[in-house]
Amino acid sequence: MARTGWIGVAAVALLVGTAPQAAAATWTDEPLPERDTSATLTSAASGDGTTWAFGSWSTSTPQQHSLAYLRGPHGWTEVPTPDIGRLDDAVVVAADDVWAIGADAKYGIGSALHWDGERWAEAPFTASGNRDGARGIDASATDDVWAVGSSYDDGAGTGRGLAQHWDGAAWRDVPVPRRTANWTFSDVTAAAPDDVWAVGNDGGHQAQGLAMHWNGQAWTEVPVPDVELGELRSVRLTGVQSLATDDVWATGDIHDSSGGTTSYEPLLLHWDGHEWSFAGAARDAGARGDLVRAGDELWSLGERLLHFDGTGWRQQDGPPAGAPTGGAELADGRLLTVGGTGGHPDVRPFAAVRQD
Repeated sequence: MARTGWIGVAAVALLVGTAPQAAAATWTDEPLPERDTSATLTSAASGDGTTWAFGSWSTSTPQQHSLAYLRGPHGWTEVPTPDIGRLDDAVVVAADDVWAIGADAKYGIGSALHWDGERWAEAPFTASGNRDGARGIDASATDDVWAVGSSYDDGAGTGRGLAQHWDGAAWRDVPVPRRTANWTFSDVTAAAPDDVWAVGNDGGHQAQGLAMHWNGQAWTEVPVPDVELGELRSVRLTGVQSLATDDVWATGDIHDSSGGTTSYEPLLLHWDGHEWSFAGAARDAGARGDLVRAGDELWSLGERLLHFDGTGWRQQDGPPAGAPTGGAELADGRLLTVGGTGGHPDVRPFAAVRQD
């Protein structure tokens, strides 16, 4: 859930690709309930004194079943949910008002789950495509929840970005700007009812990133700088965090298959209230995932962690269990990361907390 932050605009001018890696961090693994199936965690959410982790379990590919854990004073507990497939993202509005989104891995049909303090219930989206799936969710209030992703029409063979809004009673599909087919959203950050950002990519050949802003009335595309791309290079934006109206960060990566092998170069963008611009990052940090605010610092999760402390982005050691795919800020300001460790068919979920 986005909050007003302190990170100054002047810090964006730093080119930090050459910044030294910080000293090794200490991580504490938190045991999760044992499972007799392969499982992984993909997201976490925290707020109002409550913390959740979400993902999926599976006995065969491509089937994935919803998985939710609640963090309590005595450890993590698995909480049953309706099965809507892998749970990709979540937001805690209050302890009795939690949202998680997911999609069936085989058919790509997405839906949402809501926690009322006692149980999870499904709250389906209302979109026009045959396959509508959200990848990012955020909220500024209990009646102002946004979920974004993609809506695909099998008959027409075309797709577009999906923007769904929860007004406290129901989901409704909110029109998005017309543009070339098969573009998509991947994440959203909601600072206020009239200040929402969503990021994704344009879906074309040699895809570039894109960003759109909601001003309370309509979505408007806001240009992001293009990346120089070769024949087998493309951009995807994976995370966005609004710290203030003039301080918004987006993270992603450049996918490169030109050398016969696949590599990922991190990409960081900053909005200063007027335009988006590039920010430097170590080129060998690999693929990007979630973008998390914890305490007074910002974390870009992925193959290697990137950490912004207000002066620059630097690499940090991640948890020993593996590369985290999701994270959240605990009540005491520490960073919680979640993911999966091991190889198919024996993947195990992990949760690890960074200790300062």
